[in-house]
Amino acid sequence: MFKNMRKSERQLDNDVYLNNSIYFHCAFEGNKIDNINFNNKVCFCVVENTEIIPNNFTTKYKSAVAFGQAFSISDEYEKKKVLYEFI
Repeated sequence: MFKNMRKSERQLDNDVYLNNSIYFHCAFEGNKIDNINFNNKVCFCVVENTEIIPNNFTTKYKSAVAFGQAFSISDEYEKKKVLYEFI
């Protein structure tokens, strides 16, 4: 049902928050692009400061979820500006 993740051993953080938008870098082909082309409605979730609390059988954490639409960037100036943020 699900495709295998490409190059899973090289998984990286590949997102940038800039100008009230979340940008991510990905390959020109693959699951992410296939899914966005099929339906560009997206959900983005970030989790940090996780702490397992074994005595209570729970986890303490902070998280944020954003909903929106994904689009490819075609403007070269915007692409460069965002790519510099990844460095």
